Amino acid sequence: MKLNQPVSTFCIILPDLQHVLTSDNTSDLTVQWTEDETKRIIVGKFRGGGQASPLIASFDFDYTLVVPKSGKTYPVDGSDWKLLDSRLPKFFSDYVEKGYRLVVVSNQGGIEKGKVNVNEVKKRFNDSIVALGQPCLVLIATHDDIFRKPRIGLWSYLSEELQPSVDIDFERSFYVGDAAGRKKSALRKADHSCADLLFAVNAKLNFMLPEQFMSCAAKGATMCNQSKSLLSQIDCFKPSEERDNAEQFILREVATGAKVTSLQTVLPTQLHCIIFSGMSATGKSSFYRRHLKQLNYVYISRDEMNCAMSKCESLAEKTLSASQNVVIDNTSVDKTSRAKWIQVCKDRRAIPIIFHFKLPLKHIFHNNVYRKLTTAQSTVTSVLIYTQNKRFEEPTASEGATVFEVNFVPTFTSEEQRTLYYMYLTEK
Repeated sequence: MKLNQPVSTFCIILPDLQHVLTSDNTSDLTVQWTEDETKRIIVGKFRGGGQASPLIASFDFDYTLVVPKSGKTYPVDGSDWKLLDSRLPKFFSDYVEKGYRLVVVSNQGGIEKGKVNVNEVKKRFNDSIVALGQPCLVLIATHDDIFRKPRIGLWSYLSEELQPSVDIDFERSFYVGDAAGRKKSALRKADHSCADLLFAVNAKLNFMLPEQFMSCAAKGATMCNQSKSLLSQIDCFKPSEERDNAEQFILREVATGAKVTSLQTVLPTQLHCIIFSGMSATGKSSFYRRHLKQLNYVYISRDEMNCAMSKCESLAEKTLSASQNVVIDNTSVDKTSRAKWIQVCKDRRAIPIIFHFKLPLKHIFHNNVYRKLTTAQSTVTSVLIYTQNKRFEEPTASEGATVFEVNFVPTFTSEEQRTLYYMYLTEK
């Protein structure tokens, strides 16, 4: 549900529903709901959900098609709605006549969180979709997973499962939504997120704000695309595939700036300990598996050992005393935590080396979401990431160790993973 409300609101004018009210077909009176428990989504079809078509006119729901008639930010119950614009029934009819399939794509995360009752949500959708009066498909994401915008799980569900044999006409199909990351102005509140704009970009759909759609439809035009101009005004993150393909080095030595393309050229032949320093979701464990596991290090990770830090320290001491090289895979975000490991090294006459996993905060949040969507590995909370970021002290040679900065380059086991990674995954 959206925090921003347009400057102007309109009284609801219902379409001519005489044919609906006299029909014996209950699908003409209500949205027919299906809850897919496997995918954890809700699918609604009004008057059959419309015919499969290469032309898709898709819409967000809250503050795009409806607003709370109570005037509150969030609807108080299933009856708390009115159409955003009294012309919407006519506009919907016009698009159906042009061959478009009408689709509503909505995040309703309050269902998972228990903040709203699913039956009240369905009633609000049902009554407003019936008021619009045209065959319509409703796709609702209830969890923070692949189906939640800006991720394109619901779009893939539409194109791959509901009309798999139809090629979408992306030149003329579009998505309308209010969450475009716009800043606060004298006339309106700030958008609560960028989810709608980024969903359209991910799905390769043309994008319009609600007011732009109304203007366009009133003139009889099919659509306009505002995604490029709106994207230039926001600061939402997506990794650069071009950068990742171009940057082939593994490490950069902080003291000299030299780029390292082979670990064997910088790893000591004497006893040593590699201390990872980096926030969660910066690729530490993946780096170990890719570059160091085959080199016979003893791997010490508090997360994997599920133990107290003292046990990790004890294992490191015993391992170095036995003249075996060690990798410490913990966050070690501040000087104090790294100093303990450096002291262990000095006590055992081992060379301490720090590998600094450095990524911007927005990239870390992106990686955290990607990990949640693609692996069984547990993710960390946003609160923990912010806490780590607040505590973080960048490692330097003054701590008594050689410092290398790791060049983060993601790896994938499938083309589907690669495609997903280079999309917008976070909505702010």
